[in-house]
Amino acid sequence: MAAEEHRLLDIIIPHGGEGWPVCRRMFDMMRSQLAADFGAVRVILVHDNCEPWPYKCLEGLPFRVDEHRVWMEWGGKEGRQKAGVSAARNFGLKKATAPWVMFCDADDCFATVWALHCILDALRSPQADLNDLLWMPFYVETDRGRDLCGDLNWIFVHGKIYRREFLEREGIRFSPALYYAEDSAFNSTVEAAIDHDRIGEIKTDAPLYVWVWNRMSVTSRPENAFRNLLGLFDRHGVMIAEYLRRGLKDDAWALAAKAAADGWYQCQRKDLSEPQRTALLQTVAGVCAPYADQIRDLPPETWKTVWSAAGSEAARKKIDGAGNPDALFPSWFAENIANSQETARSQNKVENLNQETEVRP
Repeated sequence: MAAEEHRLLDIIIPHGGEGWPVCRRMFDMMRSQLAADFGAVRVILVHDNCEPWPYKCLEGLPFRVDEHRVWMEWGGKEGRQKAGVSAARNFGLKKATAPWVMFCDADDCFATVWALHCILDALRSPQADLNDLLWMPFYVETDRGRDLCGDLNWIFVHGKIYRREFLEREGIRFSPALYYAEDSAFNSTVEAAIDHDRIGEIKTDAPLYVWVWNRMSVTSRPENAFRNLLGLFDRHGVMIAEYLRRGLKDDAWALAAKAAADGWYQCQRKDLSEPQRTALLQTVAGVCAPYADQIRDLPPETWKTVWSAAGSEAARKKIDGAGNPDALFPSWFAENIANSQETARSQNKVENLNQETEVRP
């Protein structure tokens, strides 16, 4: 019990099958932390339908590591499947007991040997009592080197520490329905629920954390670009439902309108095949059709804001002079959204989630 009371931070790491050589940097860097109170930290390692690393890899660490395994049971030929990073993180949250939680990827690492000391020092400060979210500048590491992310970036869950009681009180979880952009959906819910006066920064002379962009990950591969595009609209659908659950109707309708405007831009692209265009229309309609009346009735000033944010720069370049959205969008919307028979995509929790706890005592 004393150890539980002493612990300040649970670090939740989903493991999707990356080999130990890829992931050892995180644990080696944690082992090398200077002036760190390791008793105040626990790593919750969640293996997503993959084998744990050999026992010797985590042997002799100065901090506690709890290992768990999750998977989806589909039956038949499918058998066990990966539950996904959202389900793995949610399971880690379920197991967390510390006042603060931090989400890390298995191939990330701390940027300095003083990182853990600085983080724990910040969590013990009187200022932390006034915060539900603490953020810190961090590095984004790619094949080209490291770039600084020096502001409160709501796209990433990395470089952020969340008060667990706040997440529990607000019912904030990752959406298992999302294959893509689950981090930004999680943070959008945080942003909607949090008192912004309760957001604080861990200020240091140098960044403490490194998020590694993995060019071999499923979402980074070029062949999955169209699937990722559909995933962005699924993310819109999740957030619309979340805003409505919280009574934030204006935010919900504005996001539904943005999803429709984004859909218009994307459907004008000349590089889409007809099957892709059909799949895109079905996805956009599945997100927007249930709210067609509310989208249509938005005031002009809201639409002005929507259009200014709609359509990525890449999408705008690829429409090749398709025309004025103000003139073409209404008929497109009426035909493909308002009169669509599509129903809202289910955003229910993934069912049939199984788990084994304490893979190693």
